[in-house]
Amino acid sequence: MFTRTRYQHGSLTIEPRKIGPDIWVYLYRETEIDGIRRLKKLQVGTTEKYPSKAAAEKAIATFRAEINSRAESGTSRPLTIKQLILHYELNEPRSGCINRF
Repeated sequence: MFTRTRYQHGSLTIEPRKIGPDIWVYLYRETEIDGIRRLKKLQVGTTEKYPSKAAAEKAIATFRAEINSRAESGTSRPLTIKQLILHYELNEPRSGCINRF
């Protein structure tokens, strides 16, 4: 079945801290290997470093593009058994202790 590719913008908020200046936090959702979409947080920087929302958005632009490209390429979707076996065969070193039938 065809599924629509998700593109997201996430949300950028300011969270107060007990000590020091407030911090910009980027909230987004990402599909994990188990197929469940989870809320993720990324600390962007302090309000002193990024005094405006536009400056903080500019700082996360490449990260946002990376998230959307992962979703587009399907790397954040669950792996099939066939994909898992292929990944294992390509990336794991062969060991002499495992017998192949």
